[in-house]
Amino acid sequence: MTTTTVFNINSVNQDSTLFLSETRGLSIQRFDKPKYPQLAKLLDTGIGLFWVPEEVSMQIDAVRFRTLDKADKHVVLSNIKRQVLLDSIMGRSPNMMFAPVCSDPILEALIEWWSVQEMIHSKAYTHIIRNAFPDPESVLNSVMDIENIVKCSETITSIYDNCIAYGNKFYAGECTRLEAVEAIYLAIQAANALESIRFPVSFACSFIYAELGKLPGLGTEIGFINRDESFHVAITNTLLKILPEDDPDFKVVMSDPAVIEKVRAIWRESLLEENEWIDYLFSEGDILGLTKTTLRKYLSYVATSRLESLNIGTIEDIIGEHPDLQSTKQNPINWINNWINNKANQPAPQETELNNYERNIIDMNVDLSEILIECGYENNNV
Repeated sequence: MTTTTVFNINSVNQDSTLFLSETRGLSIQRFDKPKYPQLAKLLDTGIGLFWVPEEVSMQIDAVRFRTLDKADKHVVLSNIKRQVLLDSIMGRSPNMMFAPVCSDPILEALIEWWSVQEMIHSKAYTHIIRNAFPDPESVLNSVMDIENIVKCSETITSIYDNCIAYGNKFYAGECTRLEAVEAIYLAIQAANALESIRFPVSFACSFIYAELGKLPGLGTEIGFINRDESFHVAITNTLLKILPEDDPDFKVVMSDPAVIEKVRAIWRESLLEENEWIDYLFSEGDILGLTKTTLRKYLSYVATSRLESLNIGTIEDIIGEHPDLQSTKQNPINWINNWINNKANQPAPQETELNNYERNIIDMNVDLSEILIECGYENNNV
């Protein structure tokens, strides 16, 4: 049985695969000779994206939230609750799933930073809830009271927990390396699906209230978070491109028809659960500026791009003919680009009462755009 160690005294094998080396645990944290320079550049860019939730004042939002009607409050609060859950999961998952089986110091650091960013997102939601809503404790206490949120958490965590289990089994000699590789690969796909299509609907709803001038602080916070989530998609997309070249076992697993169907099942469940979430959001009535039909078209638009970039198939391949979701390359919410691209979205301080908002935002976006293009993705289509 191979146990985990915080420091492996054996020399680091620079030619080791990214995951599941023969010896468990890493040695010196070296950044001078990256096996994959694109991972090193992603790490540098991720560190450059650091931000603090408290930079954004929620004072205007606190006043204007009280003026929203029942349907609007339901949409805002429900999305915040769901995002609290998703980032609670993702704040732990990269570290728990991938770090213990990681064999590369730069990838290890990238995984750690990914988790840090997700923790910042959770802290941001607490900042929003505490400063913009009249009864913050009840909001946080009721996150798990919504059936759709609980269902979502179970779908995601079952795959993540399986990854953790098989990593431990492999080093305990209780499963084959191929079985452990499959569990890691499916967890990467699940993380990719989560970051890719489990946030856009919720984010679009937050952005509409900022676009209409109702909740500008919320829109700015979600703009920061959305930028980070696009960065995380770049991480998982890059890994999915590298791994079959890095590790023969990943190449075998990724070409296995049974595994391909499991991947499609991950994306199928994600899409269908997002579609159900749209119904839940509008269960208290319509909101100004967005409709269920528009949100479904936007979900389809995002999913079409994601599935195409990963060569998984079309929406129709994944879920069959569906009355609500069909492949499309037309964005039904063009104004959302003003919020997705922080460089274009720099509101006046008096509108959102920001503190230090200007700090390196333009440079960070330029760097991120360059990284994503180098990795084969456009800035808003990762």
